[in-house]
Amino acid sequence: MRYDRLLAGKNAVVTWAGSGIGAAVVRKFAQHGAAVAYGVPCAALGNEIYAELAPISPESFYVVCDLSDSCSVEAFMKEVLTRFADVDVLINNPHAFVPLDLLCCEEQQIEELMHIYQRSTMQTIRALFPVMKEKGNGSIVNLSSTAVRRPVQGAPLFTAATASMGGLTRVAALELCSQHVRVNELQAGFATDPDQLANVALFLASDMSGYITASTITADNGISKALVTPTRRDLHAE
Repeated sequence: MRYDRLLAGKNAVVTWAGSGIGAAVVRKFAQHGAAVAYGVPCAALGNEIYAELAPISPESFYVVCDLSDSCSVEAFMKEVLTRFADVDVLINNPHAFVPLDLLCCEEQQIEELMHIYQRSTMQTIRALFPVMKEKGNGSIVNLSSTAVRRPVQGAPLFTAATASMGGLTRVAALELCSQHVRVNELQAGFATDPDQLANVALFLASDMSGYITASTITADNGISKALVTPTRRDLHAE
């Protein structure tokens, strides 16, 4: 195993590169030899990221995608399966933040966040599992937040949506383990360094973590263990 090319020859999907964490994961995977399909909110950002990837991972590509829209997610997955012969790694990185107190949330906002987190994650797993099963190997990493363990005032929708990722991770790991597909949850901390989080995602995506599944890994520099209550501004920094 080459530790400077942990994903050499692998195809990876990162559902959202519209945030600092997602973009960092895409770059890190490409640096380690993967071809990466990544979702972005607009072509301008997709092209900006691809300009960095092209010299080292020309097979990578982006798809403009709205994770709150099931048709958009379906189109993204179809493009992936058209352009990649197989998929080795899936990084579900749903990201949306609605800075409202519990009593101020509108029904539409609740529904949108649940679609972004719960529905899009289930859609991508269901779409890509068959090719992982056929290959007999795969790693799925669902990104969430330490907000599920440390309450943040003004973030009830975000907290509820990310909390669902842990349960979905463990059920998926149970159902897919017989086909040698691993599923883990990666919890990002408040104001997490994107590059450091990308390193952990790389570990979970690679064969180095081949004995890890149904686990939750926290990457927050130990902040969640300290007696510090995060603010809404800290959470938004993710």
